[in-house]
Amino acid sequence: MSPLSSAAFSLIDCGVAVLHIGRTLGRAVFLTLALATPARAQTPELLIGDRVRVRSATLMGMQHGHVTTVGPDSLGVALDLGGPPLPIALRDIAWLEVSQGRPEMREAGLWTGGIFAVLGGALGFLFFSECDGDVCRGFIVENAGQRALAVVGTGATFGAVGFVIGAVTVRERWSVLIDRLRP
Repeated sequence: MSPLSSAAFSLIDCGVAVLHIGRTLGRAVFLTLALATPARAQTPELLIGDRVRVRSATLMGMQHGHVTTVGPDSLGVALDLGGPPLPIALRDIAWLEVSQGRPEMREAGLWTGGIFAVLGGALGFLFFSECDGDVCRGFIVENAGQRALAVVGTGATFGAVGFVIGAVTVRERWSVLIDRLRP
């Protein structure tokens, strides 16, 4: 190898190193700027009419209601218990969550039904078996076709039950805006 070619390779290596350092510095600057953004920008703002769950020094326990006013230092909430809207100082709020709504009954039912169907199919596969010689376990079927039918049947039955359970037990989703209960 000639001295000229080794010098060319070292120049190329220096150029690659400079590009690598520049890319690393660029990533570092990007991450610094991304992490320096205030956390307030990541939380959704409270709007009048939003459904909230609030725990405060002025309220007894966790209360549900709707936002009636939003001020710089207070929040007006009409509680589900009834009565006029209550002004609550932001400094007194220990926990505040805003509702993200409820998933559709069909969506929740499909998720739960799918999980139950897989579970039912697996249980059907385990419980319905053919005899291997003198050893018979579970419910006995005569051939693989009957076993497949048993697996599909238990999966469908469990899936239907899961769909009903998922559709009936839909829960509201919440996102936390203020959390002063945990250190």
